[in-house]
Amino acid sequence: MKKFCIFIILTLVLNFSIYILGYYFINYPMRFNLQEMIVECGIGYLLIFMGFITLISWLISVIEIKQLDSKTKFLRAFLTLNVLLFLFLLYTSVNQFVQTKKEINKLENESIKQAKTDIKNNQVSIKYVGGFEIPLYDKKTNQKIDSIRKKYGVTYENTGCIIDAKFILVNEKYNNIIRAYLDKRNGKGWQQRMEKEVENFEKTAKK
Repeated sequence: MKKFCIFIILTLVLNFSIYILGYYFINYPMRFNLQEMIVECGIGYLLIFMGFITLISWLISVIEIKQLDSKTKFLRAFLTLNVLLFLFLLYTSVNQFVQTKKEINKLENESIKQAKTDIKNNQVSIKYVGGFEIPLYDKKTNQKIDSIRKKYGVTYENTGCIIDAKFILVNEKYNNIIRAYLDKRNGKGWQQRMEKEVENFEKTAKK
């Protein structure tokens, strides 16, 4: 009886652990933050499910089985159902994680291919998440700023309000390749020089 209780406690700990970690696996590549995961994983759903397991275990315990008392039947049923729940949560979480990794690898390969194509076609752009932007200058001034950047072989592309972690990860892969190319093309410190030119032009444009 004591062993049953130890196994049950261990299984309950494993179930709660894999449920919380499963939230991370399903939402990978989200930032790993245990406190945030506990708050957002919806632990209440697991508690409801545990309630059903308890109810089913009690119903099983009232069934007549030779040489087994109600308590033993309940503990055995409760342990078995929790082990099955653990295996289900483990399979679901790992399967989702593997699928997400495959998707990210595919997107990264496409991103690398796109970066190489853009470099070959001299259509390099650094993508960033900027949300909705209000133009600071008129069309002619913005065109001049773009021409300064194009002199360094780059444009900047606002992708909008996308906050998807997979997009950010894949986009960074693209930008890293582009930055390495631009460093080779323009020399180290090119971005500071470019921004200085843009800044000087903006000062004259405001006068």
